[in-house]
Amino acid sequence: MEALIDINTIRPDLLITDLKMPGVDGFELLRTLRANPSFSSMVVVAMTGLSSAEIAERGGLPAQSVTIQKPVDMRWLQGFIAALVAMRQL
Repeated sequence: MEALIDINTIRPDLLITDLKMPGVDGFELLRTLRANPSFSSMVVVAMTGLSSAEIAERGGLPAQSVTIQKPVDMRWLQGFIAALVAMRQL
């Protein structure tokens, strides 16, 4: 909930979130953010233990969301973020 309150002020280039969090539905969080044009260019990485079928059953994720399975391969995540940073510096 704190992230939703602060996100308009912070305006991150990258959001890393879980899909199942206590008190907050990650699916609804992502749908809400994607509905706001201010966040259309924000890259979203959704970590989850859910299968592709379970994600589809819950309505899927917004386009351009990147899904990574738990346990998260931190080397992959670090490389992904490094590539994003490199692309933004071009």
